[in-house]
Amino acid sequence: MSKGWYVKVDVPVQFMMDCNIGVVAESEGGAQQAAEEIVADELRKTVDELQEGFPWDFTTGCLNWSRGGGTLEPVFELMRAGSATPDSDFDPDEPDADDLMEAAMCLLEAFWNLPDDDKRRSDFLPNHGIAHVRSQVADAASLCHQTWRVVIDDDGFDCFDWDFCPQFLDRCMDEQMVLKSNDLFELVRMWKEAQ
Repeated sequence: MSKGWYVKVDVPVQFMMDCNIGVVAESEGGAQQAAEEIVADELRKTVDELQEGFPWDFTTGCLNWSRGGGTLEPVFELMRAGSATPDSDFDPDEPDADDLMEAAMCLLEAFWNLPDDDKRRSDFLPNHGIAHVRSQVADAASLCHQTWRVVIDDDGFDCFDWDFCPQFLDRCMDEQMVLKSNDLFELVRMWKEAQ
């Protein structure tokens, strides 16, 4: 007579897991190393939190698995990063929305702090209105921020809103609130020469 049986089948399993990690680095090799470090750190945290490696029970397809007595931990020594693909949307020199907003607000604040007899306040504002001033400031915000990044990298300049922006307004924008140049390095030269 046949009987029903529950049979434990031991299946040694070795498999690779992959994931995509976004990193910022100078080279492909640097990106690979940074990604490996991030993954290793996260896996170590997971293993430490569980205090036993990966979960004991898991399911694949219609089979329910229970991990045996051995630990199932990552083999960190065998971990290798694959190819790295450049992110075509990433531009470290392009200001983000917060940078642009800050630059525009600081330039507008610098405008309002100009002396009353400054031509931009005494002539330009009454003839063109504040909406036009805001428009000119918005147009200048990106190059203002980029000029700041070059100046701070070269000279360690340290106060964007109270020092740099008023000086940028004086040195790099004319009496019509227009940038004197659309070339970043020309604006940097203007800013530095006036020091």
